[in-house]
Amino acid sequence: MVQGKGDNLWRALRCLELQDDDVVVLLDADVALHEPLRIRSLIETLEGDVQLVKADFDRVNESGIPSELRGGRVTEFTARPLLAQVDPHLAALGQPLSGQIACRYGSLRRWPAYSHYAYEIGMLIAAARAGVVAEAHLGALVNADRREGHLNQVAADVVDGFFAACCGNLRVGSRVQLLPGDG
Repeated sequence: MVQGKGDNLWRALRCLELQDDDVVVLLDADVALHEPLRIRSLIETLEGDVQLVKADFDRVNESGIPSELRGGRVTEFTARPLLAQVDPHLAALGQPLSGQIACRYGSLRRWPAYSHYAYEIGMLIAAARAGVVAEAHLGALVNADRREGHLNQVAADVVDGFFAACCGNLRVGSRVQLLPGDG
């Protein structure tokens, strides 16, 4: 049984025949990011000691009106306060939970991977421990709003992923699981 977004990404990556130095770009389907120059910006930022490039963007609605929040609700009310406790640099990222990323395949294979919506925060913490996390600013992007009921589950997954990545354990009853990996 597939266990959400993190498990889907993990399974898809293991189907590819890639070398450790190959660059992997992941893009969220609910963010309008189809322009090749934006994708190239992610890739070009991945150099030197940079382990992970997160997309930074200005959140706008379908009419082009900017969001009141820099990041989404889960980012601002859940992830950012947690990240500030362990690494102010990570908390200062514009979109620390952005699913638009670039990294090397070998790094992805070595980092712990978590199911559901814990995937991004777990990847972010692992990348920061391994080296440098950078951002590529991509301008204004439309990001689909989610229902609050759905966001409650996303926030719970983020909290569970944060504690698993920082402390090595998941809370009893969490739906998040550590996925089998190479690292």
